[in-house]
This record gives sequence, C-alpha cells and structure tokens, in this order.
Amino acid sequence: MNFSKPEVRRARPALGTILRLHLWDDDASLLGSVSDEAFARAEALEKIFSKFRADSDLSRVNQTPIGRETRVTPEFRGALILALEVWRTSKGAFTPFNGGSISWTRSPVVVTRDGVLKISECTLDLSGIAKGFIVDELADLIRDRLPTASAVIDAGGDLRFVNCSERPAHVRLASQKLRALQLSRDSVATSALTEWLHDPQSSTVYHEPPVHSADYTVSAVADTCAVADALTKVGWFAPVETRLACAKHFGAEILVMSANGEPQ
Repeated sequence: MNFSKPEVRRARPALGTILRLHLWDDDASLLGSVSDEAFARAEALEKIFSKFRADSDLSRVNQTPIGRETRVTPEFRGALILALEVWRTSKGAFTPFNGGSISWTRSPVVVTRDGVLKISECTLDLSGIAKGFIVDELADLIRDRLPTASAVIDAGGDLRFVNCSERPAHVRLASQKLRALQLSRDSVATSALTEWLHDPQSSTVYHEPPVHSADYTVSAVADTCAVADALTKVGWFAPVETRLACAKHFGAEILVMSANGEPQ
C-alpha cells in the first residue's frame, strides 16, 4: 500500500456498525465524490436486505404466499444464490433461513431469472452474508469509478482490500488481544460468539449449538467479503470435515483461534 499518494479517509454509521473507507490514488480529484457515492450505495443496499423494512426485497419475499414469484433486485438475487451455495456446501452449517426444520438437501425457494419463487414455507434471513456482500459491491463501485485507486473498506468484522499488494489485518480475539494476519486474499471476516449471546438487537440468529466455546474466535479469509462473512458461520457450526470441504470449495481459509491466538 502506497500511503504517499493523495488519500481520503471517511467513516459513517452504516450496516449496523461504523463503515470506514480509506481511498488513495495519484489523482485526488475524485476521491471525495467516490467515497460519498460509496456511502450512498451502502445505504441503498442495506434497505434491500433489511429485516426491519416492509418494502425491502427480503420482507417482500417473506410476505409472498407459497407458489408465487417475487421480483427482486439483481443484488438480492446474487446474494441469495451465493447464500444457497454456501448452505448446501456446508450441509446447513450456514443457513439463510430462520428456523431449524429445513433440510439442506431441499431448498424451500427457487431463484428465477427475475426473482424468487417460494415453494414451501420458510423465512429468509440473509444477515449472515449481506454485510459482506454489500462490502463487495462497494469494492466493485470503487474499481469502476477509480480503476487505478487502492482502497480498504472496513465494516466492523468485515475487511476488504482493493488493489493492494499488501493486506495487513488485525483480528480481535476473545481475550481482546489482537492477532496480526497478513492476508493471502482480498477479504477477511471475523466473528465472536459473544456478539450473538448478549445483544438482543443482533441481526444474527443461530439454531444449533456452536462446536466451539466463547473462548474462540473464527475468521475466514477469501476472495470476497460475502464468502468470508458466510464462512465464519461454517467455522462456528460445522464439524472439521465440512469446514475443510467448504474452505476448499471456495478457495478460502477458515481460522478458528483460541483466546491466545493459537489455531485449533
């Protein structure tokens, strides 16, 4: 990363956390406007995936009767396709559905060319992948508007590098110590169990007991933040064999670390 180039750093509340953008490029003229556009894009995408808005794509799918198709945005469709892929590959350890009675061998929804068709009763919930997906969309926007720029996008536990030859990251462990990582890929997501146990406003819902105690932290390193975000749940809920299979399938790493940073 070349911090000698002109740069802009901005942070705003978004995606249930503080979204931070760090952009730098030889040409500083568009850095400010592109960062503003990225924050606006994050807000618009958050509305698509929100469980708390009646007009979101997610809510409209959940409100639609069985057997009827719901038209959705391309972004929601893309996130759902990926979520279903992780769901099947992980044998349900990651799930885009609320409720534990749905078998990972048969999806209750079908993704069509323009929307989503519900074929059996279910409640969709993409909160386990949506934040990472939105971060990836911001990375695409930055590459489109500023092809030569480098960027770091930080959305709480999700971190994405754009055009960076070096990718240093620090993971906060359950002990509150920091573990330094030098990433081999552009994205990392980190998840701690205490986020879900003690926060009644958390958007994350889980249905099976985790395979690790709250003394552990799970990080996933992948090419995209959406995959990394989803694979942290695989790290928490899947047995070792499934975890390894998912990592291989997505070309990723799933790191389960003790309070002292030691890998399991």
